[in-house]
Amino acid sequence: MSIYQEWGFKENPFSVSSLGANEEGKALLVGRDKELKKIKILLSIGEKWTCIDGAIGVGKTSLVNVAVFEQYNEFIANKRGLLIIPCVESFQLSEDISIYDFRRQVLLAVAQTLLLKRCDLSFHTQYFHFSNIDSLDNWLNKPSFSNKGLGLGPISASGGETPNESIGFSENGIEKIIESWLRELFPNGNDGAIVCVIDNMELLQTSIKARKKLEELRDTVLNIHGIKWVLCGANGIIPATSSPRINGFLQTTYKVDSLKPELAKDILNSRILVYQDNAAYYLPFDMEDFEDLYKILNKNLRELLGYIDKYCTWAFLLEEKPTDASSKASLFRTWLLEESLDAEKLARKYATQKIWEVLVKAKEIGGDFSSEDMESLGVSNASNFSQYVKNLDSLGLISISIDDNDSRRKNMHVTPKGYLAIYRTHPIINLGAN
Repeated sequence: MSIYQEWGFKENPFSVSSLGANEEGKALLVGRDKELKKIKILLSIGEKWTCIDGAIGVGKTSLVNVAVFEQYNEFIANKRGLLIIPCVESFQLSEDISIYDFRRQVLLAVAQTLLLKRCDLSFHTQYFHFSNIDSLDNWLNKPSFSNKGLGLGPISASGGETPNESIGFSENGIEKIIESWLRELFPNGNDGAIVCVIDNMELLQTSIKARKKLEELRDTVLNIHGIKWVLCGANGIIPATSSPRINGFLQTTYKVDSLKPELAKDILNSRILVYQDNAAYYLPFDMEDFEDLYKILNKNLRELLGYIDKYCTWAFLLEEKPTDASSKASLFRTWLLEESLDAEKLARKYATQKIWEVLVKAKEIGGDFSSEDMESLGVSNASNFSQYVKNLDSLGLISISIDDNDSRRKNMHVTPKGYLAIYRTHPIINLGAN
């Protein structure tokens, strides 16, 4: 039995995974009605790539997943309109992934999506041909299958059960079959698409690398008929990828901001409602503690969920189970100060006193800064400033983004880890008031 099952939950209510394109994801998404409406509009506009930017951990992918799910459900309910289908898999780009491997990964995920949704869509696809759909389903998903009458390359035989060990379809044949399904389902660009998300574009680290990879994939993958691409990234990397080869394919970037702190309690309530197994659930913290931690971590939802899960594990192993608000707040403060001290010690181990002072002053001027703020941060030498920034970035205490209006200009931001490291000595809020 897990910690949370012992406390009256079906499973961990604080998973940091993106919300799925399903009913659970919809129930867990809080305070995003305006953003959902705008993203649905962007997904409905032509075949250009929808571009979503926002801080790491703000919930961009979750937002896209729920938007696509709602659009799909609207089509199923009304049996007409734009058919938008969420792909069963999201994707990430890396420098070393080949065009061939990425294309194959995408098309196989598209095939699995159509196989999964074909019952839902039977009213719409009953007159479609979808050649070899059962055979490809067998090849993809069954360890053995009846091959009677099957005439597809090496798996052709007269009948009986055959282990699914051979290649079966040629690679080129698979791609042609799946692309034919897409053309049949979406005859033109106004009929809809399967929505595929490329997540965490910032992992490519620089806009030059991101631009190069998008240019490589433009014609072979990103323009496959019947697929609508959504690019999600942080630190301004997507708008900075603009180039003559891909400008015409990019929508204007839509920026997702953090949820307001007053919505933190709604986030917690939604997770309790979805995951509680009975009315007698238990958590070692109160709503106020959850909201305070969200503020301390600079409104980063992913970090909030990760740290509150860490706190729950800490409290469980300590065999402490406070029940009243005062005892819960006291235990939470004890953990938070310990966590802050550990983060501070680790940072100070690798950062000089001057670098630490720059971090503290960056927090004091609001957490966002650039080279223009050098003097406010107590630095007079540009070379030293550059080195301090590089050091803080390598420690994960700040992040660096590309300016929306000038791709040559860099902006810096104190990260949740940075805020936590300096919290003990420079608290953002006074938890003693609880």
